[in-house]
Amino acid sequence: MKKRTTVESKEEEIIQNQDLNLKDKYRISVIIPCYNQENHIQTCLDSIALQKFEGLEIILVDDGSTDMTKIKIEEYKLKHPNLDIFYYFQENAGPGVARNTGLKNAHGKYIAFMDSDDKLPAGAYTALFYTAEKTESDVVIGEYFRKIDNGNWYVYDYIRDYCKQNEGKNCAGDYIVAIKSPSLWNRLFNREFLNANKIKFLPEMHGEDNSFNIETVKHAKKIYTTQSLVYCYTKRTTAKDSISTSWNLKNTSSYINSIKSNATYFDKINDPYTEMVYFNTHFCSLLHGINSMRDAQWQKELFEQFKEVLVLYKGNKRYEKFIELILGVELEVVLGLSYRAYKSLLYKINQSNQNSKVVITNTANKIITGDAKGQVLQDFKNGKIGFKYILHYIKAWFSFKIRGKKKP
Repeated sequence: MKKRTTVESKEEEIIQNQDLNLKDKYRISVIIPCYNQENHIQTCLDSIALQKFEGLEIILVDDGSTDMTKIKIEEYKLKHPNLDIFYYFQENAGPGVARNTGLKNAHGKYIAFMDSDDKLPAGAYTALFYTAEKTESDVVIGEYFRKIDNGNWYVYDYIRDYCKQNEGKNCAGDYIVAIKSPSLWNRLFNREFLNANKIKFLPEMHGEDNSFNIETVKHAKKIYTTQSLVYCYTKRTTAKDSISTSWNLKNTSSYINSIKSNATYFDKINDPYTEMVYFNTHFCSLLHGINSMRDAQWQKELFEQFKEVLVLYKGNKRYEKFIELILGVELEVVLGLSYRAYKSLLYKINQSNQNSKVVITNTANKIITGDAKGQVLQDFKNGKIGFKYILHYIKAWFSFKIRGKKKP
């Protein structure tokens, strides 16, 4: 083994001392992936500048932008020398890789994430930091504002209720919030906690945030909430470059890989309700995405890739029948069908159901809407779900899902 020279040891010591000094300097490192955001990046940075929070390290990772994003950032740095802004460029690899680049170069005690086309409300980081310090949390979750395109701002109901109901409680081990609300930007993460557990993002274009949050819940000993509003999120349904709202071959394939990375995990830890919520959320979303594509070849390829996830549940007595509820057809049948044949079969079943009188049970409605956790678990115990009443559930699922009807 090659013995390290005195010079090498001295250089390593200098680097370690620099890291310690920067750790003392920065309380929060804000990691912001950027891709063609010349029109929004200034608003994002302005909202950080207005935080009145000392000890911010702002890390911008340019994910291969082809517009003037870099120039806009450089101009902003010159105009705001009081802000510690660090710019990194990488070839386009997606937000997961960009955030990992940010994590590698972060020095703050805590990590916050932002999307480059969003902004912060006043006092966001003060609220998150105060809660983290007070509770010594690994993760802190806050409420957030939301709007769609140019619509009105509103507070997202689910996360508002979750933060309110769990105020002052340790939510460690509660995976539901990571599934139903997989956002990163309304959370604060302890950096030493992330490093100690080697928690990083999957190198995917879509779904990597959900997997990251699941990993944090898996390892966290303390997760607390704050009722403070800590983020302003805009869902841009018409943005051409949006990864989260666009369905194409690359993004959707990446999404399937992310789903596959967590397939059957909740079954292994004996958490049936979360497993149901997980694949009900992601499978339905994925089917909608594949169905919305105009390219038949893409649909064919992605459906075959999706079946690689489905086959992992084949023979699973607990979940196979529930997955059949989502698919509308027996799992064994689906695994043997092409996407075109699958859609044709669904259409015929739907037509048949419309011409018959099928009673929709209360339990079916509760499962579809994701309510009544206790009732769902009890029905699993009694063997009702997926067995005795599966035919009743199919029409309920078609009504809510296959036609893409929106919930009120």
